Amino acid sequence: MYLRSRELGFRKLLGQLFQRSEVRLLRVIFALLASGSITRGAFSVTLEWDPSTDTNVIGYILYHGAVGGTAINQLETGSQTSATATNLFEGTTNFFFVVAYDAQLVPSVSSDVVVTGFAGIYLPPTVSAISNQVTGMNTSTDPISFTINDAHFPAGQLAVVATSSNPELVPEANMVLGGSDSNRTVTVTPAFGQFGSTTITLIVDDGIAIGGTSFQLTVNHARPSALLYRPFDAQSGVFDSGMATFGDPNAAGGQFVVTTSDWFGEVTFDLDIPFFSSCVVWCRVRSLDSTNRSFIVSADGVREDFFDLAPGDQSNGWQWSVVNGRGGFPQPLGGSAINPRVFPFGPGHHRITFQGYQPNMGIDQILVTNDPDYIPAGIVSTIRLTVPPDQTIDELTALVLANTATDSDLSAYPLTYSLAPSAPAGATIDPVTGVFRWTPTEAQGPGTARIVVGVTDNGSPPLSATSSFDVVVREVNTPPALTVPPDLTIDELSTLVVANTATDSDLPQNTLTFSLVTAPAGMTINTNTGVLVWRPTEAQGPSTNLITLQVTDNALPPMSDLRSFTIIVKEVNSRPDIAPVPPQMIRPGSLLTITNAASDPDQPPNKLTFTLGPNAPAGAAIDPSTGVFTWKPSAGQANRTNTITVVVTDDGSPSLSNSTAFSVIVAQLSPIALTSLSVTPEHEFRLRATGDPGISYSLQASTNFVSWISLSNIEAPGASFELLDTNAAAFPFRFYRVVAEP
Repeated sequence: MYLRSRELGFRKLLGQLFQRSEVRLLRVIFALLASGSITRGAFSVTLEWDPSTDTNVIGYILYHGAVGGTAINQLETGSQTSATATNLFEGTTNFFFVVAYDAQLVPSVSSDVVVTGFAGIYLPPTVSAISNQVTGMNTSTDPISFTINDAHFPAGQLAVVATSSNPELVPEANMVLGGSDSNRTVTVTPAFGQFGSTTITLIVDDGIAIGGTSFQLTVNHARPSALLYRPFDAQSGVFDSGMATFGDPNAAGGQFVVTTSDWFGEVTFDLDIPFFSSCVVWCRVRSLDSTNRSFIVSADGVREDFFDLAPGDQSNGWQWSVVNGRGGFPQPLGGSAINPRVFPFGPGHHRITFQGYQPNMGIDQILVTNDPDYIPAGIVSTIRLTVPPDQTIDELTALVLANTATDSDLSAYPLTYSLAPSAPAGATIDPVTGVFRWTPTEAQGPGTARIVVGVTDNGSPPLSATSSFDVVVREVNTPPALTVPPDLTIDELSTLVVANTATDSDLPQNTLTFSLVTAPAGMTINTNTGVLVWRPTEAQGPSTNLITLQVTDNALPPMSDLRSFTIIVKEVNSRPDIAPVPPQMIRPGSLLTITNAASDPDQPPNKLTFTLGPNAPAGAAIDPSTGVFTWKPSAGQANRTNTITVVVTDDGSPSLSNSTAFSVIVAQLSPIALTSLSVTPEHEFRLRATGDPGISYSLQASTNFVSWISLSNIEAPGASFELLDTNAAAFPFRFYRVVAEP
C-alpha cells in the first residue's frame, strides 16, 4: 500500500516538461460499497479522465491515498482512461490524480486532484500502554515489551518509530526497536554521563492513520566517588559592555552583574575539571520584572538553553536557580520542581557563558557541582585561586612555582592544594603551601603540559576552586655517550674488529654517526654501527697507536662525544721468502751456478742465511750469505736426477725458515774415444782421447790385463785431451786404457 519506485523509473527531463499532455477532467463515476466486513477495504471507486491530446502519450498512472496518511498507491492503466481503485476504507477521505507518460517515461504534469470521503469510522492502529521506567546512569534498559495492532493491516506491515522529549538525555539513535508482528520491544540507552527524565513516545503508522503511547523514563544519577563544588562570584567572570556591575549589600562581595539591554551582553566563567563529572550549574539571580527566559546559557559553545528563575517565584530578592534543560530530573526547591540541564564535563578546561536575554537581570554567583543532591542556599563562600602564568622551561630543568588562594569566608577554613590526575608524572604540589615542583624528564619534552591546580576548604560541603596554566617543555639536545674498549694489544698482520657503542638519552632518540678523529692508516669505522676494523701492516709493527673516536647526533645543534683508547701492535717474525728455481740440466764435469734470491718481509729485514737441505749431492755447495749454489758433478754422478733443497733462515725470534727445491739432471758421460797415440824420441808414450770436459780421466797400464796401475791423471780441459806415460821404455810391452775417475 506504500508508494514504491515503479519499475518504469520515471525521469524528469529539464528540456522536456511534457506539459501538453496534462490530463484534464478527472471524474469519479461511482463508488461501490462492497459486500462483506466493513472493517477491511470495503469501498471501490471508479474514475475516468479525458485522454491526453499529446500523441506522445502511451499510458497513464492513477495515484491515490488517504488524506493525512503517509502511503500513496499507484495503479498503472496502460492506454485506458479509466481505472477502479479498490480496498478503500470507511471513515477515510481519499485523494486521486492521474499522470500521463510518454515512450521515454517522462511524466506529465498531474491532473486535477479529486477528493471523496466514505462514511463510517476508520480504526487507527493501537499501541499497548507502557508503564514508566527507571534505569541507572550509563545503563541501558532491558528490552521493554509492547504490542501493536491494526484492524485493517497485518501487524508486520506497520511502521514503528520512537521519539524522546529530551534528546540530550536520550538521543533518538539510542532507542533500538525490536520484535516482529504484534510483539515489539524498545531498548533505551541514556547518553553517557546524563541523568534526568524524558518522555519516550512510540508511534505506529499504517500509512493512513497513526496511533501511539508514551511513558516516562527516569535515569537515576550515580553518587560520584569524588564530589566537587565550584563557586564563582559573578564579577570574577569576563563580561563585555552589555553587562555592568552594581553594588548590593545582599550580594556576594557587595556587587553583582546585571544585563543592560535585550539580547546583548555576555559573562563567561572559566573552570578546570579534574575528572569526568556530570555537573549541574546553579546561579544566584534576581529578576526585577520577569521570571521568563532570564538568560541564555551555554557550555563550551555547545547548545544554548534558556535559564529562568525558579518556577512560581516572582520575588525580586536573590535566589538560587538551576540551569534548565529539556526534560530534566525533578528536584524539590521551595515546593516547586526543577529540571536541571546536565553537563557531562570531561577532565580539562571548560567555559560557561551567560548571555543576556532581557534587561535588568542580575547575576550574583554561580556554582558548578557534580552533586545532584546539593542545593545551595544564601551566599556561598568563594575561593580565589591565583596560579602562575604560562611557563616555558627546558627539559631536565627544575621548575618551582608558588600558587596562592584566599577564602571569602571569614571563618577562614584551612585550604588544601592538589593537582588534577592529569598532572604530568613527577609533578607535585605542597598541600599546605601550594608550592608546585616539577622537573620534566627527557621523555616529557618537547611538549606542553596543562597543570590544573585545585584548592579545597574543609567546610561542608567542601568548596573548591581550580585554575590552570601551561608549561611548555622545550627539547634540549644532550650529547650522546660513546663507549670504547680498553687499551688493546694485537699482532701485526692480524685483523682487529672492535664494536664501539653509543647511546642517546634524548627521546625520541637522535640518529648517531660514528667517525674516526685520529687513527692509523688502513683503519675504518662503520658510520652507522661503530664497528672498527684494522689490519696493521708489517710496517706498522711494532708501534703504539692512539685511536680517537667521535659520535655525533643529528639534532640542531648537533652534539658529539669523543673517546680514545690505545692499540699496541706487536712485531711478529715472518718467514723469509725465497724465489723458486726452475729445473736444471748439466753434463758431468760442468759447473752449475745458481744465485738463489730471498727476501725478508719483516721491517727492518732480518739477516738471512742459506743452507742446503739434506741429501744434497756430494760436491754441492752454497754461499750462506749470497745464496750462490755451485756444483760440478763428477763422473760418478752422471746419468742421475738430483733434488736440491735450498733453505733460507732468518735471525728473528723465533728464527723462521723457508725453502725451495729444484731438480738437477746430470747427463750421461760421453764415450771415451782414443783418437791417436805416439812415442816420442824420449821414449814417452802419448795417447789422445775424447771425453767430457771437466771430467778427470786416468791413464792406466797393465802387463797382464789383470793388474792395472794408474800412470797419470788429467781433468779434461776440453772434449779432446792427451795422456802421457813417461816410463814406457822400462817395459818391453804394456797395455793401456783410459778410465774416467768417479
